[in-house]
Amino acid sequence: MNQNFWENIQNVDRRWLYLILIVVVTAGLFINVEVPAEADESSKAFYVAVQDLNPERPVLLQSDWTNSTRGENAGHMEAILRILIHRKQKFVVYSLADPQAPQVARNVIRTLNKTLPDDQKLVEGRDYLDLGFFPNAEGTTQAMATNLRKIWGGRTTRTPDGGNVPIFETDVLRNVNR
Repeated sequence: MNQNFWENIQNVDRRWLYLILIVVVTAGLFINVEVPAEADESSKAFYVAVQDLNPERPVLLQSDWTNSTRGENAGHMEAILRILIHRKQKFVVYSLADPQAPQVARNVIRTLNKTLPDDQKLVEGRDYLDLGFFPNAEGTTQAMATNLRKIWGGRTTRTPDGGNVPIFETDVLRNVNR
């Protein structure tokens, strides 16, 4: 490009540039655009798969997202939890990828609990278990597939009355043998 073009741009009064910026930014507020409301096939398939789960068996929910991906993942996790709550399906949440991920999942559960009626609020040990972080994702996943009771056997959870109980004695995992 011509050097004079860039020199001319440099000499434009800043107030005009700010006016152009304001117009461009606010134009989106006044232009109506229809957003497609149809879910894609993978979302539909996931929903069908969740609906086909046996409601008597707990769901293992690996939550490895952190605050850095809250925009993409918080809504997904909340939607999954709402489906599980509606189905009265017990679940276990754990993390394999990042030590801060369990706290992010706890925050979503706590926030979701604030919106639920008292009779639907999630209670740890009765409705779900929070097992926290497991390092070594590959080894942990393989050990879980081999013998879940062995790898999780030493874990305890808080009961609603404030005590501790082994996780396989809770309502969530009592009947899980493999």
